[in-house]
Amino acid sequence: AIDVSTPLLMPFNKCQTGEPVRLMTHSGLIVSLPTDLRITFLRLIAQNSQISSLRRYAIGRVYHEKKTHNQHPKQAYECAFDVVTPIKGNYLVDAELIAICHEIITKFDILKQRNVTFRINHTSLVRAIFLYYSVPATKYRSVLDLVEEYLSDKIIRNKKHLIASVAALLPAKNGQSVCALVDSLLVTDTPISNLSSTNLKVIIKGRGEATALAKGAIRELETIISLSQAMGVNRPINLCVNFTMGFDCLR
Repeated sequence: AIDVSTPLLMPFNKCQTGEPVRLMTHSGLIVSLPTDLRITFLRLIAQNSQISSLRRYAIGRVYHEKKTHNQHPKQAYECAFDVVTPIKGNYLVDAELIAICHEIITKFDILKQRNVTFRINHTSLVRAIFLYYSVPATKYRSVLDLVEEYLSDKIIRNKKHLIASVAALLPAKNGQSVCALVDSLLVTDTPISNLSSTNLKVIIKGRGEATALAKGAIRELETIISLSQAMGVNRPINLCVNFTMGFDCLR
C-alpha cells in the first residue's frame, strides 16, 4: 500500500457523523474538519474516475467538536487502510483487510495480551431486516441514527426509549413488531454459526425476498471468515449487526 494524503477540509454535509467541527470560509462556505480518514478519501476516489485499483494507508488526525465552546476541537490519531478494486464481490479483499489488522495486533505486545474480537457486518443483512419488518426505505437512515444514539448513550438512554423513538417513526407498526425490529438491529458479537439462536432466526428460516437477502449475506460473510482464517487469522470474527461500517450505503 502507499500513503495517500487527502484534503483537510471538505464541504459540510448534514449526514456526517461524529460531531464534526464546522468552519466558514471567507466566501461563506461551510466546511468541516475530518471526523475520520475515510470520507475525504472516498471523495477523492469519486472525483478521479481513472483510479480503479489502489491500496492506501493513512495515519492522521481527526477532529470532533467539544460540548464546551471556545476550546480547541478534540483531536485524535486514526489509522486507515483502504483497497479500491474494480472487481465487485471480491471477498479476498475483505479477508485481506482483516488479516492486515490481525498482523498489526501481533506486532504489539500490549495488543496481543488483549482479547481482541473482529466485528463484521453486511449491508444486505441490515436491508433484509428492514425489508422483513416492512420499514420504508426513506426511514432506514433515521432508524439507524436512533440505534447509534442509543449505543453511544448520548441522547437515548435506555432500550425502552429507543423502541418508543423507532415506533414514532413507524406509526403503523404494532409494539411487538417494533420490539422485534430493534432486537434484530441490536444483535452483536455473535458467531455466524450461532445466528439461529438470535432474533435473526425468524428472518433466516423464513421465506421471501428478505430471507434470500439475509442468507446471501451470511454466505458471503462465511466466505470472508474462511478466507481470513486461511490467511492466519486465529481470533474470533463475529457478526455485529449494529456495526456502522457500510450503513451509508443504505441511503
